[in-house]
Amino acid sequence: MGLGALTAQTRSGTAAESTEALTMLLDTCVLAEDEGLDSAWVAEHHFAADGFLSSPMTVLAALSQRTSRIRLSTNVMIGPLYDPIRLAEDAAVVDQLSRGRLMLGLGLGYRDVEFAGLGRRRQERGRRLDDLINVLRQAWSGKPVEHHGLGTYKTPPVTPLPFQQDGPPVLVGAFAEAGLRRAVRLGNGWLAPELRHWRGLEKRVAALGLDSRTDPFHVAVTVNAFVAARDAWETVRPGVAHVAGQYRSWLVESGDLPALEGKEFEYEADETGKPPQFVAGTPEQCVAQLRPWWRILARLPEHVQPHLILGMTFPGVSREATFESVRLLAREVVPALNAEE
Repeated sequence: MGLGALTAQTRSGTAAESTEALTMLLDTCVLAEDEGLDSAWVAEHHFAADGFLSSPMTVLAALSQRTSRIRLSTNVMIGPLYDPIRLAEDAAVVDQLSRGRLMLGLGLGYRDVEFAGLGRRRQERGRRLDDLINVLRQAWSGKPVEHHGLGTYKTPPVTPLPFQQDGPPVLVGAFAEAGLRRAVRLGNGWLAPELRHWRGLEKRVAALGLDSRTDPFHVAVTVNAFVAARDAWETVRPGVAHVAGQYRSWLVESGDLPALEGKEFEYEADETGKPPQFVAGTPEQCVAQLRPWWRILARLPEHVQPHLILGMTFPGVSREATFESVRLLAREVVPALNAEE
């Protein structure tokens, strides 16, 4: 069970709020490790008014020195925005600092403002992501890099090499069939986007065809959750509304998904306004809501490493409430789910 995707979003986007949000991100990951969780995952977006984390590798470098055991990963970095050689170097350094605990989750991205602001063409994102993964592999091999794709990369061997032989595992974030094929063809794993129902995970896991391969592979899915002795949903509701509104406006703006009135965004919330895919309640209630996701991951083949990632930090929710939610997850929810195996 992991913590993330961590974003350091704030309610108003002031510098003071970002200082507190980034400090809290680090402290929450330290707590997660102390409580026995196994991974921390940080996200990435740019030019966001609420201070959304824009430098995930910097945060992972800091976490490499604040933690000693948990895996550290991105979920996701926007791969096409990066120079492949520079990312290979940065990732190698963080992998060394963490003594081999780094994973890289890479996605296509979708916001026009990010591509324009960082000098990339959105239309090239698929080819750039393919190039990125191929160049990372070459760079971490210890040999000179020579790659001719959308960009041409010809460099001496990258130093230092990563701590992990062959480099950190690369997980490809994807929703559509083409992205799933990319994850199987080029990646060491698949990162699911936020899915509306556990059946969406079941369907896509089947499409990966994992029974036909034997090499190590990762499957990771993020479910937003909050655990509390009482009033869990009411505690996080304003923060969830802020995050959901942000993502929905970006997705509609990008044209990747229909507008808000379209069927893609339709769901039947309960009487409190909680969407069905959001896990919230007492430890016992959260166990019941997480059980279908947990069982799908538990049935994966032996060579596949499952990751259930819980998004538990929301802007405006206090440090005390967030920390207590993490403690209840680790002390009551995870043991109850493990006992069912």
